[in-house]
Amino acid sequence: MLFNGKKLNEAAANKFWEDRSYLFGDGLYEVIRFYNRRPRYPERHMKRLFNGIKEMEMNCETTSEQFLVAMQSLIDEVPYADGYIYLQISRGSGPRWHVYTGQNYTCHWVMLPFETPKSVACPEKGSKHLVYEDFRWKKCHIKSVSLQAAVWIKSRGVQKGCDETILVRDGYVTECATSNMFIVKNQILYTHPINHLILAGVTRSLVLDYAKQLHLQIIEMPFTYKDLLHADEAFSTNSIFEIVPCTSILVDADFTGIKDEEKIISNGVVGPITKKIQECFRKQLIYQL
Repeated sequence: MLFNGKKLNEAAANKFWEDRSYLFGDGLYEVIRFYNRRPRYPERHMKRLFNGIKEMEMNCETTSEQFLVAMQSLIDEVPYADGYIYLQISRGSGPRWHVYTGQNYTCHWVMLPFETPKSVACPEKGSKHLVYEDFRWKKCHIKSVSLQAAVWIKSRGVQKGCDETILVRDGYVTECATSNMFIVKNQILYTHPINHLILAGVTRSLVLDYAKQLHLQIIEMPFTYKDLLHADEAFSTNSIFEIVPCTSILVDADFTGIKDEEKIISNGVVGPITKKIQECFRKQLIYQL
């Protein structure tokens, strides 16, 4: 086998070439933040991971507890106290054949630590989000490594000076390329319900917990693209960047068929409810540390 023009020995070639996450994107992953060498809500991540393993009919011999022990051992070894763990699981290795049914695959997994600057958590300033068509597959609730659509959509947003891309399917906002989406209208918090069209984000679940503590009315239902444009506040959430206020929305010309159009949200500043939720996030983080 040649890799970038260089020959690999048979053992290395087989291990690399026959892994199904490389061949088919047939794998799952999780990203878990840690602060002061303590992973943040790892049980929620493990629950989502093993739900995906079950639904994808993967044979994973490693338990949730074993993953958590391995994770902590990595965190204890790195020279930085704040960062994130990337965990990827492949269905396994074998001859290149689409069908996995009836094959004796056993999962392979890899876990890597990365340093994440504290400045990415709870941004004080707003960001710009692009609006684009959601053309992904209809099993978005599975955290699959098959991310080609999200890669393209996210890159489209960055090319246009945006930090994230909001996805719209059949007129309704689903989520973003790499995060969940929330809007506030008349003091009510809206977000898409958990189903096959979005990923059940861990930070999303935390935001809902904090909103309940603040006695906010929460409505988990699909909201429209027009609702987004007329929102009082908007923000997106994920495990790395956590809570990102959205103060500007750029509607892609490919989406409207007309031209790029920009809409300012919350007068271009972080809204009061978004700030309250960010403050809850900070307080809970300090409490856990």
